[in-house]
Order: sequence, then structure tokens, then C-alpha cells
Amino acid sequence: MEEMKLSIYKKWAPEGNPWSVWTKPVLFASMTKEDIQKPELPPLEDIEWTSDLKHKTAVIVDLPGEQAVLKALALAKKNFRPVPVLNGCKGPGMLVDVSGITKLLSPGGDFIETCSISYDAPPVFILDSWRMNSSTINHVGRFDNRWSVVPQDMPSGNYLKEARINQIILWADTIKDDLAYILKKYEQAGIQIQQFKNNSIQKPSIPISSAFSRFAYRWSVLLGLKRNSTGGFGAIVPEPSSSGRLG
Repeated sequence: MEEMKLSIYKKWAPEGNPWSVWTKPVLFASMTKEDIQKPELPPLEDIEWTSDLKHKTAVIVDLPGEQAVLKALALAKKNFRPVPVLNGCKGPGMLVDVSGITKLLSPGGDFIETCSISYDAPPVFILDSWRMNSSTINHVGRFDNRWSVVPQDMPSGNYLKEARINQIILWADTIKDDLAYILKKYEQAGIQIQQFKNNSIQKPSIPISSAFSRFAYRWSVLLGLKRNSTGGFGAIVPEPSSSGRLG
């Protein structure tokens, strides 16, 4: 079972590839037997807008759950390297349902191997726009696997420029606060930021103040999240103790 999980992970993060280091292992590690039993991959759309790109471009897909994974796999047909930056674990009673994503990892890895993606292909980073969502107010006893993306989860602007990437296209309906900070840092490094939305590529307005300090950013996005021993996020929310403190 563990060897199968590692094999699937390596299909998404092949050794020696310059983007493999950014692939988060935690979701692969929490896959179940049902996830590995080769669920069928649904048909992938034919993405046309990549043919009009005039710069070497990285893509960040920040859409709900499996939708983000399917878009990234469709981009693999266009010689983009899918990179899952998915840092929340799977578990019983989870606040963010990632079961749709984990069912795509095994067939998705097989599909990536058929795409003959070149070594110097630009990355498509996969995020889950539901990462901070919760359908319930009372989290006690639930598996809190909410997570946020931080700058250390993504390559630096200099790393991207060394790979001759001078443009990033964000495929998202809205720009989340945690990602806005990272995009602003890329912009400050001289990388052009565009957004694919409503079937067109447009210049986005990144909603962040220049006074938004790095400390304030890390404090606001990580406050209340539950770290997991595997390095990602996910833990049971405990019952409050009689003293008012968490036990």
C-alpha cells in the first residue's frame, strides 16, 4: 500500500524534474485503498488559450477541489507540468472534503506519464480554492484539514526567472487573501501577473496593501490551523477543557 502511494507520488513528482520539489506529499500519504483502485479519469477539455501565449508562462489553478486537478491535467496535454501544492490531509470527518481530489491522483499520474511532458515544460501549480472553507461552525471532534498557501510552498520569483518564466496566469474566479500576498511578491520581482477568468485573460487587481507585512500575513493565514505530523495540515479539533483552554 505504501509503495503504491509512493509510486503514484513519483508519477506527479518525477526525480530530477525542476518542479518536483514543490509537490506536496501529504495528500498522497493519506490516500486510501479506494483511492488507489484505479478510478476512471473523466474526459479532459481541450484548452485553446495557451496557443496565444507570447511568453514562457507558469499557471496557478485555484479552483474547487477536483476541478483544479482536471484543469491542470488538461494543461498537461499542452506541455505544462502539473504540480499539486495541496497541503491538507484526508481523514474521517474532514472539514474540507478532499476525497474527489484523492480519487484523481492515481489515474491522473498514469495520464501524466502518457503526455511526454518535456523536461523544461513550465509548471501548472494546483491549489484547492476550498482550502479554507467549512460547512459547519462547530468544529469540535471534526478533522480540521483546512490549510493556507504560504510563500515557502511556491518557488521564489528569482527561481521562476532563472527558469525563464516571466509571466504567471492565475486560473481562478477570485483571488484568495493568502495567494494575493504571493502574487504581489511575484509582481514585485518583475513577473507579469494575468488572470484567466470568464474565458478571457485579463490583468487582475491583486487585493493586498503594500503595508501588509510578512509577519502579519503569516499570522493571519495560519492562525487556528491544525498542523499534521506529515508536514501538512489536519488534526482532530479537541473538546474545550473546563478551564476554557484547549486540552
